[in-house]
Amino acid sequence: MGISFLLFDKERKYSSTLGDILTITGHKLLIALEEDKAYELLKIMPVDVFLADIKYLNFWVELLKQNYYLFPIFFAESYDRLEDLKKFGLSDYNIAVVPFNPLDFLAKVLHLVRKDLFLMEDRGPMNELLDVMRRDLSTAFEISAKGKSCKVYIKDGKIKGFSCNPEVLRDLFQSQEYIMEFFPYEEDVKLETYVKNNSEFFSLIFAPEEVHKEAPQVQAVVPVKEDLNQAVVLADDALYWVGNVRYDSLLQRNAYLRVYKKENVSFAMLYGCSNPTDYSTLRLKIESVIGPVELLKAVVVFGNRPEDYVNAFNLLRDNPRLYIITSVNFINDFLSLGVPVNRIRFIESFVDGRVKLSTGDVLRFIKISYVPDKGSFVVYEENTGFLFTGELFSSYASAEDFSLSQDPEKEMLLMFNASHLPCTSSLRNALSILKKLHIKRVFPKMGNPVSSEGLQAIMDMLLNMPVGSDRILQKTDMDQRQLFQELIQIYKNSMSAEDFKEFLESLNDLVYVSDDGVLEEVYVSEGELVDLLISKSLEQKVPPNLLKELLLTAFRKGSKTV
Repeated sequence: MGISFLLFDKERKYSSTLGDILTITGHKLLIALEEDKAYELLKIMPVDVFLADIKYLNFWVELLKQNYYLFPIFFAESYDRLEDLKKFGLSDYNIAVVPFNPLDFLAKVLHLVRKDLFLMEDRGPMNELLDVMRRDLSTAFEISAKGKSCKVYIKDGKIKGFSCNPEVLRDLFQSQEYIMEFFPYEEDVKLETYVKNNSEFFSLIFAPEEVHKEAPQVQAVVPVKEDLNQAVVLADDALYWVGNVRYDSLLQRNAYLRVYKKENVSFAMLYGCSNPTDYSTLRLKIESVIGPVELLKAVVVFGNRPEDYVNAFNLLRDNPRLYIITSVNFINDFLSLGVPVNRIRFIESFVDGRVKLSTGDVLRFIKISYVPDKGSFVVYEENTGFLFTGELFSSYASAEDFSLSQDPEKEMLLMFNASHLPCTSSLRNALSILKKLHIKRVFPKMGNPVSSEGLQAIMDMLLNMPVGSDRILQKTDMDQRQLFQELIQIYKNSMSAEDFKEFLESLNDLVYVSDDGVLEEVYVSEGELVDLLISKSLEQKVPPNLLKELLLTAFRKGSKTV
């Protein structure tokens, strides 16, 4: 099994090198450029090793206090910085002098994360302690040096206390020569120092003068709200969002205007078509960027549903030189609606799926069949690493949650893909293709764009999550009545008494629910209760934030069709 790494790389000094080394060797690398992103990644993915420049030593200490027990490896320009690490009970296995040999680096990693407990003398006391805590073991270890000794008692990975004062233990951790021994855990031993939790333990043994710079406290990220009434610049005056936000829905359909340029040559393309009812807004935003809509050369249509192509057909009507780029699998739908075949370019006609524009930009059209349709595809810009997708990597988002600068909520993305993609095997096949690309940012058909930092974690979660028919076939112990009752209580807490009563009346053909929100009788199959309630919610056009809470609750409880 591969080892998972978190690289904290504010200056982007190590991302490329480590990405190549760890990908080739079958390991997982998560990259955080800021503290809050590191915390976010740690919440959603288990991590073994923390990687960072040695100047971020204190951030690793802060992670320990937040109960993230990661083996650290710090990058430094010389071994002189090893003395800084020994103050924390670390060893030369925790330092990599740059430039480093990849094989030596991987050897250090394997030595740190090995599972042969009780072979301790060469790893440093802190690494041994981390090993015990990560594995939730119960033990007592004694560290001795210079005629002093101290025994630390740990139960289920949580430190109970130790047999000396903090100053003595701190000195022992910093000793150059020491002996460590493990003993069976004893419950009733009297200790000199007791701690409430592991965080307090680390605060005691790391002297204030050592941790001289406080790492930033984790805070809620405040999304940057763009002016979505205008075309929004996403990259270098060459990529624009020209969609329109829906305040009554969780489906925010995007449209991205891409203007490829080279000297006096430009080529404008549209990826996605926004909401079917927003054509006038879409056209106005396009023209605010490139001038007359006749200057738009092509529109990429990712699917064959009306919401995918309605605005593309409107653009064809208003621009006689425009053509559609799509899959040959969708041709019958478009021809039956009167689109001339000479105004359609099929991605299957491109050699190896690649097109080189007059500007020198290279686009790769990649088939990902049955994700969700036979003709599904994505578009990858080889020059920039941008990836434009259909349903894959799309997410639900209310108007308040929608942002072009923040990643989507992970559960909202997972929930969308679980319900919109047909089966796990097709999804895994698509992800295996996309993992080979150097993707910088994903621009999906619906919801927030996805950054490269969050993409790897999302891919890993999707790979381990059943979707579509596989999700429906998965066994579950979910109690439909109990979940229905829980959802009704969400309604009750979110509505006025009058609105709640009116909503209950709309359910009379399905169930009888008392005025205080208790499910009394069921008139339909209990296995359909939750689905029917969600359908009623959509029919009644409940507020998006209430619908979001209902969907998330059902998804977390294991509802298979949400």
